Amino acid sequence: MLHRLSIFDIPHIQSAVTANLSYADLRNCVLVCKTWFRGFNPVLWKEFHGYESNLWCCDATNYRSLFATLDTRRSLLKHCSHIRSLSVRGSNLLRALLNSDCVHLHEIHYAIDRASAGELGLQYLLELMDQNPYLSALKLTHLGGLKTRDDEKDFREFVACLKEYPDVQRVQIEFGYGPAEVERVLACETLAQLMRFKKAVSVQMKLRLLPYAELSRRRVIVNDPVRRALDEKRVQNENDRQARELQRITALVESMDPFVVQGLVLDVDFQGQDRELAMLLLGKCLNLRRLHAWHLAELNESPIKLLMTHCFNIQHLDLRLSARGGGWAEIFRVSKGLVSVRVSGTRMNRLSQEALEEHHGATLKSLSVISYTGELSLPNLLAKCPNLLTLEAPGYFLSVAEVESWDLTMWAHKLETLHLSLNIENRWLQRDKTIGRVEQARQKICQAIGQLVGLRRLILGQYSAKKAALRLGHGIEHLAGLAKLESLTLGGGSEHVQECDVQWMVDHWPALASLESGAYSTTHVPEYVDKETSTITLRSRTRPWHVGQPITFVTPPQWSDCEICGDKFDMCCYSLRHINELRLQEKIEMYEDEFMPSL
Repeated sequence: MLHRLSIFDIPHIQSAVTANLSYADLRNCVLVCKTWFRGFNPVLWKEFHGYESNLWCCDATNYRSLFATLDTRRSLLKHCSHIRSLSVRGSNLLRALLNSDCVHLHEIHYAIDRASAGELGLQYLLELMDQNPYLSALKLTHLGGLKTRDDEKDFREFVACLKEYPDVQRVQIEFGYGPAEVERVLACETLAQLMRFKKAVSVQMKLRLLPYAELSRRRVIVNDPVRRALDEKRVQNENDRQARELQRITALVESMDPFVVQGLVLDVDFQGQDRELAMLLLGKCLNLRRLHAWHLAELNESPIKLLMTHCFNIQHLDLRLSARGGGWAEIFRVSKGLVSVRVSGTRMNRLSQEALEEHHGATLKSLSVISYTGELSLPNLLAKCPNLLTLEAPGYFLSVAEVESWDLTMWAHKLETLHLSLNIENRWLQRDKTIGRVEQARQKICQAIGQLVGLRRLILGQYSAKKAALRLGHGIEHLAGLAKLESLTLGGGSEHVQECDVQWMVDHWPALASLESGAYSTTHVPEYVDKETSTITLRSRTRPWHVGQPITFVTPPQWSDCEICGDKFDMCCYSLRHINELRLQEKIEMYEDEFMPSL
C-alpha cells in the first residue's frame, strides 16, 4: 500500500498517482515516474511537454489542468488515508487534502512556492497539521518564496503557532535562497524561537556576509565631488547596516539554548565575519547530533578544537573540504561514535580511513565517499566496520593489482546498500596492455559483490561507453546469490541490456522491485514487479509503454532520419513538436497501434 507520496520531486507525479495506487504492498513506495506520463496519453503529453526537464511544478494553469483532466484529485483523496509521508511544493495539493481522509501523516515536507499558487499556503499547512494528530516531523524549504515583508510576518506568525503542536518535535527549516541580509536574521530569529519551544531543531542557513573590502571596490571615482561624496556615503551606510545586522545575529545566537539544536547545516566559508559567527553558532550547539558544513576554505586548528571540545555528541557528519592534507584524519580522531559520514571535496586517504576504522568502526552504519579517491581499501573497511549498512563510493577507481589481491572471504558482510563504479583506473590500463587482466578484474569485483548476500540496493556505475555494466558473460552470473536484492541501477553505454539479461535477473532475484538502466540505454527494462499479478512494469527512455503491461521485447521499426533533429524517428516520435512539421500522422498511428497498448 502507498505509504509515501512525493509531489514536487517529479513534475508528472500527479498523473503517476492514479497508475500506481492500484498496486499493493510496494515496499517503501516512492512515486518517481518521468516516462509514465508520456505513455499514459500522448495528447496530454503535448500539453505538458514544455516543462519536462523542469523538476518543479511552477505553472499553476498546468497544475490545475492536470488535476481536472486526469481526475487525480479524486483518486488521491480516495487513497490518502494510507499516506504517512507527504512532500509537496505549492499550496494546491495542501488545499485539496483538507477535510479528507489524510489523517495519518507522520511527516510533512513543504516547499514554499508563491509562483505556483499565488500564496504562501502556510494557513493550509496549519489546517492540515490540525487534522493529523500523529504528525511528528515538519520540514520547510525554499524560503526564498518569502518576497515581501508581509510574507515574513506571516512566516513569523506560523513559527509562533508551532508552539501549539507539542507532538511535532522535529522541525527542519532550510534558508539560503532569498536575500541574504533578510534571511540571516530570519533564520536566527526562527532558530531562537524554536529553541524556546524545546523542539529538536534542524536548521539550514547560509551565513555569507559581504566583506567590507568588496563594498569599497564598488565606489565610482569621478571628478564630480558631489557624486564622490554620495558614493562614499552609500558605502559607509552599507557597512554600518551590515555591522548592525551582525550584532543582531550575534545577540540572537548568544541567547540560544545550547542543548536544543540537534541538526545544523551551514553554508559558510569560515573566513572573516562568517567564520566568527559560525564558530559562535557551533559553540552554542552543545547537543548537536547532525552537522553539515559546506564550502570550507580551509580546516585549521580552531574548527578541530571546537569539534573536540563542544560538538562531542555528533553522530551524523557531512563535511565538504577544499583543503589538502590530513584534515579528515584529525576530524575522525576528535569525534566520537559517528553513525553516518559523508565525505566530499578533499580526497579521503588511507590515513583517514585508518582513523575512521579505529575510532568509529563499531558504530558506523553509513559511509559516502563522494570525492575522487584511489586509496581506499574496501575489504579492510568492511572487516573493520561490521555494522556498516550503506557504502557509497562512486569516485573510487580500482586498480588491477588491488583487485587481484582481494581476499573474497573478507566480503562476507551484512551490507544492504552499495554504490560502486566498475571503473579501472586509467593509469593501470596504460601500464597493463592485457585486456584479459582488466576483464578478469571486473569479474572478481562481481564475485566480491556476490558475497554480500544481504544486499538490497545495488548501484553500479558505467565503466564503458559501449558496454552495459552487467550482462550475461560479463559478471552477472556471480550475483546469483543476491536473493534479497530489491533495487538495481545499472550504468551502461549504447549496447543494450538484452532480453536474456533481464529474464535472468527476474529468475534469480525474486525480491527485485526496481530495475533501472543507464542513461544511454534505449531498451525496455522493468520498473517494478507486481507480486500479485506477476506483471513487470516497463520503463523506456525512448518508447513509453502503459503501466501494467506484461513484459514484452519488440524490435522497433527502422524509420528514416528525422528532418529536424537528425535522429531516428522512432527515437523522437514522442517529442511531439516534430509531428506537425513532418506530417507523419499515419505512421504515428500505426506505431501506436502496434507498439503502445491503448488505455
